[in-house]
Amino acid sequence: MRVKSNGAKRPIVTRDEVPPKLLASEFDWLDPDTEGNFFKYRGTWYELGEFVASNVTGWDGIATQTYFSGVVVRLCDDGESVVCGVASW
Repeated sequence: MRVKSNGAKRPIVTRDEVPPKLLASEFDWLDPDTEGNFFKYRGTWYELGEFVASNVTGWDGIATQTYFSGVVVRLCDDGESVVCGVASW
């Protein structure tokens, strides 16, 4: 499996910082009372709840995008940011 990442930290933000239209259309599955843990990667917003545990070495979670690829995430020690990459197999 190959992973491409530039290693940049991306801040984790609450739902207050996500555009309301996007919350209504893409994250309607979230309980409105939940703050959420959102981040933006390559122009797309993600919520950490979309990711499942990963067996990709060095990465904490993965969200599949296609049959052959997915977005991987590593939680940073500061607890306030993530590092993302694209995995392909």
